[in-house]
Amino acid sequence: MKPAVIAVIAATLSVSQPAVANEEPAPRAPEAPIGVTSLIGEWNVALFFSPDAPPSETTLVISNVEEGVLTGTFYDSPFLDGRALARDGEVRFTVLTEDGSGQYATAGRLVGETITGTSLSVGRGFIMAWNASRAGDSNDND
Repeated sequence: MKPAVIAVIAATLSVSQPAVANEEPAPRAPEAPIGVTSLIGEWNVALFFSPDAPPSETTLVISNVEEGVLTGTFYDSPFLDGRALARDGEVRFTVLTEDGSGQYATAGRLVGETITGTSLSVGRGFIMAWNASRAGDSNDND
């Protein structure tokens, strides 16, 4: 078979062909791995307590991540405990905080530059959805 015919067949089958015979295709640059330290910083949080009401706002501050252990604050309450892991291009975390009504278990998932999550209030008996963007970003949380 002539090289031109092979090139047409390969293009039709979406098979990558080198530009020159016997030339290796250019290697793809590896994607930068996302790590748990991507969480460090201040995040503007929109809390969605009711589908009929506008979200309330607060901050999530993750000040340090060391060996998967998080330190910081959520809703101005320090983390009692917090853990994070990176897997499959995402970072997931869970933190425990408390206020006068009891403990809160808050879990989040960072994809790109947005965190989505939920907070469970043990003492008040509700779960609330929320999302967050980095403080200083012009993205809207709605």
